[in-house]
Amino acid sequence: MKLHAPILMYHHVGDPPPGSTNPALYVPEKKFAGQMEMMAAGGWSTMGLGELAGILSGRAHRSRRRFVVTFDDGFADGLSAAAPILERHGFAATFFVCSGAAGRKIAWERSKETVPCPTLAWKQMRELAARGHSIGGHTRSHVRLGDLSPDRVREEIVSDKRAIEENLGAGIDSFCYPYGDYSPEAAAAAREAGYLAAVSNRRGNRHEPQDLYCLRRITVFRSLGAARLNLRLGLLYHVEHALRGD
Repeated sequence: MKLHAPILMYHHVGDPPPGSTNPALYVPEKKFAGQMEMMAAGGWSTMGLGELAGILSGRAHRSRRRFVVTFDDGFADGLSAAAPILERHGFAATFFVCSGAAGRKIAWERSKETVPCPTLAWKQMRELAARGHSIGGHTRSHVRLGDLSPDRVREEIVSDKRAIEENLGAGIDSFCYPYGDYSPEAAAAAREAGYLAAVSNRRGNRHEPQDLYCLRRITVFRSLGAARLNLRLGLLYHVEHALRGD
C-alpha cells in the first residue's frame, strides 16, 4: 500500500535576523499564509504523524487529501508566527524539539546558520499542545547521529523523549533525525524508544509501511511559492526523487 500524504518540512516562519548566514530557512509569514490558504482551498486537512502511522500499520482508515506540517528544531516563531496562521484554517503541526535546548537561543553547529535564534520554552510547548499541535523528539542536543556510537545514539533519543514527556505531562509519538541523518541503527533506536514514526530528509510525498521510520518529506525553503509547492504534492515529484534515490 502506498499512501499519498505530503509531509511539509519547515524551520522558521518570518524574516531572517540581521546577519543570517542561511536565510533560506526563513519562510516569510505572507508566503507561509499563502501556502496554507492554497492547501485549505484544495480541500486538504492536516493529520499528525501518529495518525499517519496508524494508517500505514492498518490500524486506521485512510482518507484523501491529508497532509502533515512539521517544523524542525523547535524555534519559538513556531508559536508566535506559524501557529496562528495554521489555526486560521483548522490546521495543526508537529514541532520537533531538542530537550537540551528548550528556551535557549541556538545556532546549531553544521546548520549553516550562525545567528542564534530563540527556541520554544517548555511553557510554550505546553501551550502549543493545548492548542492542538504536537511536539516530537529531535534528540537531546541536535547531534549528527551517524557520528555517535550505538549507545550514544540510544541515549540521545531516549533521554530526549523522556525529558519532553516529563515536561509536557504527556506522551509523544514522532521523531525527526537531526540533519536528516537517517540510518537503520538510528531507526531501530527510535522504534525501541517507543516512537510510532520518524521523518527523514528523503524527498517525496508517498509512503509505504516499511517507511515508518524514514518517512519522506517536502522541504519548504524561503524561495518556494504556493504554485511550486502545489507541483510538489503530485506524483511526478515523488517518482523523480524515488528514482534518484534521494
